[in-house]
Formats: sequence, C-alpha cells, structure tokens
Amino acid sequence: MKEARKIQKAGYSSLAVSLPSSWTKEKGIKSGDIVMVSEDADGFLKIVLPGEPSRFETKVSINADLCYESEILKRVIAGCYLLGYDTIRVTSNKELHPSQQEDIRSMTKRLPGLEIVETTLRRVTVRCIVDPSRIPVDELMRKLHVMVTAMHNAAMNALFGGRPELAKEALQMENEIDQIYHLVVRQLLLALKDRDIASEIGIESPLHATGNRVVAKALEEIADVTAGIAKETMALTAKEFKMDDKTLQDLQKFSSLVQTVFGKTMKAFLSRDLRLANETINSVIQADAEQRALAEVLGKQEGSGANYSLMYMLWSLGRIFGYCKIIAETTITRFLRQTSPICSIEKEAVR
Repeated sequence: MKEARKIQKAGYSSLAVSLPSSWTKEKGIKSGDIVMVSEDADGFLKIVLPGEPSRFETKVSINADLCYESEILKRVIAGCYLLGYDTIRVTSNKELHPSQQEDIRSMTKRLPGLEIVETTLRRVTVRCIVDPSRIPVDELMRKLHVMVTAMHNAAMNALFGGRPELAKEALQMENEIDQIYHLVVRQLLLALKDRDIASEIGIESPLHATGNRVVAKALEEIADVTAGIAKETMALTAKEFKMDDKTLQDLQKFSSLVQTVFGKTMKAFLSRDLRLANETINSVIQADAEQRALAEVLGKQEGSGANYSLMYMLWSLGRIFGYCKIIAETTITRFLRQTSPICSIEKEAVR
C-alpha cells in the first residue's frame, strides 16, 4: 500500500498526517488509541500498535526423515541457528536414528547459546537462550580479532620454537573462534530482520551488517588457514624434521610480516582508518613479491623430504594476506559511507 497524504498543522508546533482508513480498520485502531512511533536507521517512521509485541519468538521444525545425506542435518541446524530461530525442533515420523541424535547434541555444543530442552524418541527440541540485544557486534568482532591473533601466534611459536603442544592449543582455539563467528552471523542476520535489534547491537544499516559479515568470514578463514599450519607442524614434528637456519629465518621473517599486516588491518577496520587501510593494501601487494622469492628458494631445496610442508605453510601465510586485503577494502567502503574531509556526500532527489 502506497498513498499520498497531506501534512497538516496540529497545534502550535506539531504536524500531523492521517492514517489510511483501510489500514486502521484492519488493525482495529480507533480514535484515542495510543501508538508508538520510532525512527529506523534509514530515517523511516515505524508505527507500533497498542498491545503489539515488539518482538516475536520464532520456531522452526526440521523433518529429520528427509535429512539422510551425510552431514546435512548438522548444516540445517546451523542454518536455522544463523537465521535467528529461537526454537528448533527436529522430528521424525518413526524414530530419530542414534547418529541423528548425536548430530543434534554435537551442534548444540558447537553453537553458542543452544541447549536441549526436550528429548523423545521422535523429537528433540533445542532452544537458543542468547539475548541478541545484549551482545554488541563490535565487541564480538574485537574478540574474534584477539582470538585469531592468539591462535596465529600459538601456531607460529609451535613451528619456529619446536613446541608441538602449542599447535594443539591453536587447534582448540579454532573451535572457540568458530563459535564466536557463528554468533556474529546470527546477530547480523537478526539485525537485518529487526531494526530495533540492529540499533541495540550497533548496526547502523544493512550495508554495515554486510561489511561485518564479510570481515567476520575473513577472520574465520584466517583461523582455518592457521589450523592447517598447526596440523602441518604436528606432522613435521612426528617426522622429527628440523629446518635449516636459513629457511627458518626466511619463514620467520615472512610470518612476522603477516602478523604485522594483520594487526594493522584490524586496527584500520575497528577505527575506520582510511589511510591505514590503504597502507595495508599496499603492504599486501609488496608482500606478493617476497612470497614469490621465498617460494623459489624453497623450491630449489633438495633432499629435505619436507618441501611440500614448507611450501604449504608459505602458501597458507600468503592466503592470510589475501584476507587482509578483503578486510582493508571493506574498511575503505565503510569509511566512504560518511561525509569526511576527504569525501563529501550529497543527496539529490531524482523524482
């Protein structure tokens, strides 16, 4: 419904606009009723009717009988969690298979805020107890950054310091990072559906939510890449392989560059620093030449028996640069959404 309505003066300072009669009759609104009026992030006014709940609990039922492919039930549960459903019911017309019961339990442990509230032979009900309005997205993004940094440091110390126990610790951190990542995505999707939640958790607009989703995914991918390095380190340790001093120094230098650029990248994103983001992208471009030179040196080594592992680690570190570039580009577009001394924004009506 879209109708033109004339603005009229009401009293000394207020302006008024009439509500369409068809809409008021449908909603049961009559003269004298009180409604709540709020402004959303785009400047539109939202009318909340008297007695209308500000939020609704959403429930979803999953037919487990149709989720017989490997891993599909886990992924469906994860998808329902990310979409912000409060209650997830997994049902079967016969009985849930023991493997399906185990899939439900494992996802309940993996996704933060989920707990099983009912279990029968044919149905398991899972509920999310997280209050989305109490978890700001920026706080979660900072936590992701801190944990990914700690994981990367642990993996690198395991590789260069000969401490395989740190590689195992890095892999444990990956599970915690995955949990935070899933919570971030859930929060962002809820913010896109509910502007009230968006304002409560610091999401300024749908574009803001999209940018955070891109950065959160980049951080999660960096954690996955780092996990690969940790696993390769454990494999080398099992083979009792030791790098020669020159290779060790070259890889350490390249790893330090990765850590420095990653730190600058996240500092630029969290502070919306355009120049630092630009510096990050320039550093990534320059690092490509260093990676190629180091790859050429590693490729010429003979008889080490671990060339594949070393090349894999170098390639993995290079992938982190790629994710840093994505985050930096997102930072620049976020900066440019607001008027600044560098960029002045004007709006002009076209119709």
